[in-house]
Amino acid sequence: MILIRQALRRHEIQNNIEAELIPFNVNDLEMINQVKDDLGFTVIEQDGYFISANAWRPEWLGEIPSNLSPDIASVAGCTKGERAMWRDEMRSRYPADPFFAEIPTSGVPYDEYRTVGQRNAVRAAVSMPEDGTLIAVLPTGSGKTQIAEAVAMQCQKYSVSKRSVVLVVPTVALAFDLDSRFRDNYSQILPPHVLDRPWSWTGGMDDDDKSWLAQGLKTGNLPMLITSPESLTNNSELTGALKDAVNAGNLGALVIDEAHLFTQWGMFFRPPYREVSRLRRTLLDLADEAEARKFKTICMTATLGTFELEDLYKEFKQDDKTSFVVDNFIRPEPDIWIAPAKTNDQRTRWVLESVDRLPRPLFLYTTQVKDVEKWKRLLTGRGYQRIEVVHGKTSNSQRKEVLEKLKSRGVQGVDIVIATSAFGLGIDCDEVRSVVHACIPETVDRYYQEVGRAGRDGYVSTALMLPLISSRGDIKDDISKASSNSTSGLKPETAFKRWTALWEQRPHSFHDGSFVVDIETTPDHLTSSQHDTPWNQVVLQGLASKQLGIIDREYIKRSKLREIGVIVDDENQGEKRQTSDFELVKFKSDNKLMNLSWWEENWPKYNDGLVEESSGSLNLMKKIIQFKTPLCSALRDTYLAPDDLIDEYPELRNLEIQGRCGRCPLCRAGEYPPNNHSLLHSAKWVVAEPSMEVWSNFELIREEIFQHADKPMVVRIPPADVGSNEIETKLEELYNRLAKLGVLWFGGDIPRGFQSNRVWFHDLEPEYYDAPSVPSLFNVGRDLTKARLAYDWPSESVLVLLAEFERSRHMESMQNFEHNSIDIQEFLLRLRGVVRG
Repeated sequence: MILIRQALRRHEIQNNIEAELIPFNVNDLEMINQVKDDLGFTVIEQDGYFISANAWRPEWLGEIPSNLSPDIASVAGCTKGERAMWRDEMRSRYPADPFFAEIPTSGVPYDEYRTVGQRNAVRAAVSMPEDGTLIAVLPTGSGKTQIAEAVAMQCQKYSVSKRSVVLVVPTVALAFDLDSRFRDNYSQILPPHVLDRPWSWTGGMDDDDKSWLAQGLKTGNLPMLITSPESLTNNSELTGALKDAVNAGNLGALVIDEAHLFTQWGMFFRPPYREVSRLRRTLLDLADEAEARKFKTICMTATLGTFELEDLYKEFKQDDKTSFVVDNFIRPEPDIWIAPAKTNDQRTRWVLESVDRLPRPLFLYTTQVKDVEKWKRLLTGRGYQRIEVVHGKTSNSQRKEVLEKLKSRGVQGVDIVIATSAFGLGIDCDEVRSVVHACIPETVDRYYQEVGRAGRDGYVSTALMLPLISSRGDIKDDISKASSNSTSGLKPETAFKRWTALWEQRPHSFHDGSFVVDIETTPDHLTSSQHDTPWNQVVLQGLASKQLGIIDREYIKRSKLREIGVIVDDENQGEKRQTSDFELVKFKSDNKLMNLSWWEENWPKYNDGLVEESSGSLNLMKKIIQFKTPLCSALRDTYLAPDDLIDEYPELRNLEIQGRCGRCPLCRAGEYPPNNHSLLHSAKWVVAEPSMEVWSNFELIREEIFQHADKPMVVRIPPADVGSNEIETKLEELYNRLAKLGVLWFGGDIPRGFQSNRVWFHDLEPEYYDAPSVPSLFNVGRDLTKARLAYDWPSESVLVLLAEFERSRHMESMQNFEHNSIDIQEFLLRLRGVVRG
């Protein structure tokens, strides 16, 4: 009956009719009368029996515009349900570059980019320096995964030798999802013995699969290896394989998905996240020592707050080789609804009513595991059967099964997932329609991430938050629960006790002052637990941080641990301890760490930044649910770049959200229309340097022939010759030689016979200011106005400006760009001496 309601509402909204009547058998009358009030049906007896679905406008949501209702997401799949710009047939389109269209897919090829931001990020990823860093911020649903896919394809097809990409993801559910997706994509390319094996390294996998993955990584033959921060940094076998790959030059890129979690989770909740940056620096040093090819670092996220941005930049930047591509905007798909409840009973009624009326699939989010189980009991008792739950105690296999059911269209599928934040990131299920929060997420970022699980297909979705806000002191309301979930970090005295245990129980000290610590050490006053390692990592990370900087941390080889007797490998029993359980530590200054006063004075410098950030974000959430701040304003306050970074990277201005969303309660009340998104600044990124020997010869041509070496080289095509076989041949030669030289972007028409075995970009109808920050050729044809504008535009990337004109005979009548022009034939003669055919 729920799906019948959804189909009726879809038809009514799409066709703008008040009620669509469908007949039913009189034998079903009793059953329909039992559920019609709960599900919002009207029964009509008129020459038979008919039902219609009523628009859902509950009084407890306050005043609702007559043309809108929270169940509007039922119209998804129809033209009236289109929200994302890339769904609009009349929008500006971004055709795929030739290499992007070659990325393996299991279905329709990537024939276009979803957004200009995705296009910029993909282009930056494949053209950046091999040891550079790219931080890409694109909204959920913009296709961030394709960035990693493009680099993987480049490393397999366009590299001198095959190289692997390591993709770090936050959840096992996402690892399983991407594993299945990538193997499907390569099903027509790779042999069965590669496709039948897992591409994700997760806990609990058998040793044979681990050995196979390690070998694929070492040799570069595995296109993509997906793993978690814990496996990447704590598993000695994977870390060892990674080092072997780097030594051989076979690691193409380290890609970190949901990179904002490096800070949000890494500082206290999941410290292995922060170990990723330390491992990366070690691997880059290793590549230097081995004189091997280096690897790219790509950090991707949909949301990046001020504190997270500064932290990510500080930990992953490469001097003169760091770039940002940012295309931040409020997602147009979700309609936001909020109704604070005063009692548990009231909230329960509202949630059940919402589940009865909202379209499927639906996610119901809560904060605690016991709440997940409570809602499952209530909904099961109401007759719902296609329900799954996901929380922190859900096994990996169960998470994988839930994802598979979500994507299934058959009887084994699922309609409702009840979850905590454990199911809130990177869930790539396009058709989720509704998200209900029976809680208050502790940060604006978590809330926006979870809202973003719906509407990934570009169609309208519904986001409904029903928090419990009680004035009674004996009830723990959702604000209290959110506060207890907020980041609190380690108190100075707790950190001091953990350091004391690490120091006093150190297994070995060296003569140079360095010493080995065991990160599984348990303080004397505590019982050993799985929490020892992460909390000890927090202490070591803090002490080595730029804020404190009192120790240096180094990896230690297993052979050294055997030599000093810290590890004893028994061939009969196998390895008992991982190499990653131990670290080599050395003081950078006097050891002041045995005094509690030092911790009380200094530890807050490391600890308090994220704590204050978390507290401020919770206060913003309170203002949202109290209708004091519109969601769009809260997002704007959350996602801002600091001024000093904007000065260095103007692209970060795109992080600031512009205008009003038009879809949250305060925007609707104020009748603010949704803001039309447009990029404030075109993207610029650092590009890999071309062959310097060839490039310097090319620069000599520029300096010897052209009057203005700092301006584009204008190449003339005689208009009378355009279209002739001779000119076509010359154009093909020009394009091919420039592609070999290192020109990456070609604007305007390209010759029919131009083909390159390199990655290159193409925009057919660019504006004069559209050339990206890569070596470029701009063909303006006969549009001399565009030629003049492109010539005068302050861009260093346009090397060659190709135009159809005869040079004026009189100096006074020449346009500015004519003074810097040369005939195509003469230019080719010069070019042949630089770039071989």
